[in-house]
Amino acid sequence: MKILRKIRNYLCYCGIEKEEYEAVKREAFAANFEIWRLLHCVMTFAFGFLFIYSLFDHLFEINRWFYLMLFVYSAVMTGFFFILKKRSILPQFLIYLSISMLFLFGCFISQNKHDIPATMFIVMLLITPLFMINRPYLMGIELVCASTVFNVWMYYAKLTMVL
Repeated sequence: MKILRKIRNYLCYCGIEKEEYEAVKREAFAANFEIWRLLHCVMTFAFGFLFIYSLFDHLFEINRWFYLMLFVYSAVMTGFFFILKKRSILPQFLIYLSISMLFLFGCFISQNKHDIPATMFIVMLLITPLFMINRPYLMGIELVCASTVFNVWMYYAKLTMVL
């Protein structure tokens, strides 16, 4: 029974007991909030720069609309992160939505270049969980769903481009 309890604690409560997790959950939400507010500011700047750069460079113009879409999304989310309360559940939902948007961005970028490996998606898959403190099974579900969508999408997108 001790092994099952330990496994449950790792999967559900980040390796600590439920009571300990409940005691620090609000602080983890606040830390996620601060990190993702900063990340949304960086993403707004980065995607704005990429969009402007795509107006002048023909190599980047294929993804111009994706850059614009994520620039607008990041700007709106940045505004939300300056309005919402740190310790509420809504910012946590928006963080997972932002992670999903980054995964979709990786899919779109990979779809446009059928002969190049999907480096952007793999980078997103490896880096985004580092910026989130939450229950491991929730992040696992996010990563499994994103990987499944990516694999199915790229199978059909790249297969049709080859044929």
